[in-house]
Amino acid sequence: MPKRKMIFRRSCRIYYKIMATSKSIREPRRKIRNEISKNAMRNLCEKIKSNPLLHEEEKRKARERYQARKETGKVHLISAVSEREKRKIRKGWRERSKKAYYAKKGKENLMAMFNSMTPPNSPLPEEIVAEENNPYPPDPFAGPSCQFLKGKLLQRKNREKMRTEIEQLKKQLEVANRKAEKCKKRLARLKKKGPNNPTKRVHDMLQGQEVTPEVKRKLVIAEVVQKQIKSNFREQKTVGDKQRFINCISGDIVKKYKYRKLIGFISS
Repeated sequence: MPKRKMIFRRSCRIYYKIMATSKSIREPRRKIRNEISKNAMRNLCEKIKSNPLLHEEEKRKARERYQARKETGKVHLISAVSEREKRKIRKGWRERSKKAYYAKKGKENLMAMFNSMTPPNSPLPEEIVAEENNPYPPDPFAGPSCQFLKGKLLQRKNREKMRTEIEQLKKQLEVANRKAEKCKKRLARLKKKGPNNPTKRVHDMLQGQEVTPEVKRKLVIAEVVQKQIKSNFREQKTVGDKQRFINCISGDIVKKYKYRKLIGFISS
């Protein structure tokens, strides 16, 4: 039994060694194949771009693919999402743009550092002769002036300030539009509802009922008095004035017929 185990372990070691060796052989081949395919695709793209007809055909196919993906719902337009999703998507755009900007800037700074560290090329004999014969030597301080740079900085600041003001004005305009829309809806509802006068209210209450003109007249008088009481009650400023007003329009007769609560309801 132990001998079998030893044989099994030895065979496992040999197998793993063979697999490791084959993997180390396969990995460079895979890299070579990937590099060949990348170069082939790069050459194909350059060939297509160099030929206007092929380039237009490729762009047409790309547009068709985009339209097909758009129709199937794989492409989501930003105008079709909510405001919260719009802010989230635009935030991602800004972050990716910022990342790309800093990557490009870092590459430019790195190249500038390499160029500054690299010594200049030796001048050719013709250039040496031309420099010796030039009566105006090159200015070592040539470049944009301090005023020019300050002007550019001021332009950038003003542009940023104007952009901020425009954003604020857009928000204010949006709030004003919402208020105007709300007022329009209220006005439409009021127009649809009609005038709220005592005669109209009595007419609505008696709709479909036959009453004498005397009853109708008394109902209109009651509505007018109720409206006047409410108007006078609203003119009272303090709580004491309102309480005195309620006491003035109520008395023993109101208490007798138990309409004290009704008086309070009318005057509220």
